[in-house]
Amino acid sequence: MNLRHVHYFVTLAEELNFTRAAARCHIEQAPLSRAIKTLERELGLTLLIRNTRNVELTPAGRLFCDCARVALEELELGARRARRAQEGAAGQLTIAHVGSTVYELLPSIIRTFKRGHPRVDLRIRQLTTREQIPGLIAGDIDVGFVRVAPGSGQLAATRLYAEPFVCAIPDWHPLAGRESVALGELASSPFITLMRSPAPSLHQQVLDLCRKAGFEPRIAQEVEQIESTVGLVASGIGVALVPASLRKLSIRSVCYVPLCDVAEQVEVWLAWPREHASPVTQAFLQCARETLPGPRGAQAGGRRA
Repeated sequence: MNLRHVHYFVTLAEELNFTRAAARCHIEQAPLSRAIKTLERELGLTLLIRNTRNVELTPAGRLFCDCARVALEELELGARRARRAQEGAAGQLTIAHVGSTVYELLPSIIRTFKRGHPRVDLRIRQLTTREQIPGLIAGDIDVGFVRVAPGSGQLAATRLYAEPFVCAIPDWHPLAGRESVALGELASSPFITLMRSPAPSLHQQVLDLCRKAGFEPRIAQEVEQIESTVGLVASGIGVALVPASLRKLSIRSVCYVPLCDVAEQVEVWLAWPREHASPVTQAFLQCARETLPGPRGAQAGGRRA
């Protein structure tokens, strides 16, 4: 069935006059008449009653016209949506992120992206780096904010920024009022860390920093989500080394103190499937690069939550 013929028929059904319908369709009357006859033959239906004075729709013609009009409108809507999707202006995007990015990095990028792409439907999931990799490879996740560059050749990645560690300590701790502390000064304090299984890179980084400072951390509690470390600090269980962006998590009785002798930083990478990044994904990647054009490692400065 030729869609142009369907369009001609709907126009004729609205005008009930071949001359006016032909003018609206920008064709002569003879081609219009042939197109309608071809459509009737393909459908096996009589759609029109013709005479020398006017045109009438048959009952079958009226029913077909109603359905055809809806179908043409849906096709036009689908074409507009498809064009927007091809341009990266519409569609769906699944974003995964590690915990601490939700406090500063992720809101900034998403806010900017939504202003320029209001028709994109975002699906946002909090997952560890280890949990994100299989989803990115399978295409279930379009972009992921991760802690380390993925080792898979199926994924591409770019480093967005790096941020310093700070120490989260209870406000009654002897070091709470300090402008900064040396990591070795925390050697006698119990530590709260992320579990190795969901976040091996950050877990190992904290252990390595403590060992470099000359002590083996006494781990009082391991947690699955980095936000939980701050809650346990507030309860007095111990202290924690966390990314500086976690200072946005305001919890009473917790202080964040910079480390004066730790140069290592926590990295955030943006990863995506190398071979099948959609136009929407490409638009998001561009937005992320423009929102955070360079490293952001100098956010030191303690403050009370």
